[in-house]
Amino acid sequence: MIMKKTTVLVFFALIIIALPALHADENWVKFTSDDPHEGMISVKFPDTPVHKERKIDTVIGQIVANVYVSEIENTKLAIGFIKVPAEMLDYAGREKVYNLIVSIYLEENFGTKESYEDFTSERRGLHGKVLHYRLPPSAEGHPGYHGKAQLYLDGTLLFTLNAIKPLDQPDTLIDRFYDSLEVVEEREWSRFRSNEDDEDLVSILMPGKPALTESTSKSPLGKVSSHNYTGREQGANYVASYSTLPRFAVTLAGSDTIFANAKESVLTKAFADEDSYLPNTRDGWEGMKLTYRTNAVRGKPSFGGRAEFYLQGRMLYVFNAILPVTIPDSYIDRYFDSLTIQE
Repeated sequence: MIMKKTTVLVFFALIIIALPALHADENWVKFTSDDPHEGMISVKFPDTPVHKERKIDTVIGQIVANVYVSEIENTKLAIGFIKVPAEMLDYAGREKVYNLIVSIYLEENFGTKESYEDFTSERRGLHGKVLHYRLPPSAEGHPGYHGKAQLYLDGTLLFTLNAIKPLDQPDTLIDRFYDSLEVVEEREWSRFRSNEDDEDLVSILMPGKPALTESTSKSPLGKVSSHNYTGREQGANYVASYSTLPRFAVTLAGSDTIFANAKESVLTKAFADEDSYLPNTRDGWEGMKLTYRTNAVRGKPSFGGRAEFYLQGRMLYVFNAILPVTIPDSYIDRYFDSLTIQE
């Protein structure tokens, strides 16, 4: 089991913390996280939610959970953002990450699962799991609670919504909470350029403020360190990745092999099939251009993507855009047409 028994429970535990009861208020507050990735969605609370951060140690890395909690008429409402280590996703897979968090929650809180299944929201881009569960009666004679949770992964960020109400109360407040959920559709695009050495040779337009993730992986030729910047809009991901290759990788492997490995990485992570893979030149840089697609599964729409790969010295540049097929290709064109190389 990945989680340690002594681990502090993720965001779910926070929702059963006793908070001062609030009176019903018609003017609920719209909440959106300031974090560029977490800010993809917004939801309304009866008042300004209380923020809690949890750092949970696991055998393969640490999970960081940002949780925002409020209460009204004995109904607890929460939205949580859990940063799942890339190594955990690679090791366990999306399905097991969902199942792990749900099972730990039910076990630690003596909860009973009523139903647990895939869900597709009417709102664009929300595909994940929905859990209905019951918490037992309290020692003070309370009849118990009913809860509803939705979870979905976007990259390495797990979005969670959770609501718990007394069994003897209607679902009105829970429904209001979930009905207020919105996905940020349009963001202002601005020119992005990394401040890191060798990464600042290129700039590109991206929606919002790109979120940075850093990773280090091992290869037969040594360690590969990567900076990945992601902008998100309308269910689409726009990614600029900069990877510093081992000193002798370029000499021993060659650009063709390096590009081919980068292509396979893009296809594998997207569960996609290759459409085309052709040489490409941009502002004097020689590289490769990949187009690919995914198939619709379990109600999740198919996606189309494009990636460009360039190698300069030890630096591998990968620019990647993947969008639902319902979004016009002009959005991909806008991203790549803005790519500028600074000599």
